Amino acid sequence: MLEVVKWDERFSTKAVERILDDKLTWRAKRKVVDKLVATYILQGYLDYMI
Repeated sequence: MLEVVKWDERFSTKAVERILDDKLTWRAKRKVVDKLVATYILQGYLDYMI
């Protein structure tokens, strides 16, 4: 049986948008935000596991 781990991701989009705020236009951001949010959530979980 696998263990299910619930991970809070409520503020991940805002955190990534804050990082990208000055670096990209909103059109460019729109293309990469979802990918970066997934990376941000995964990295947070991996850091927690260590």
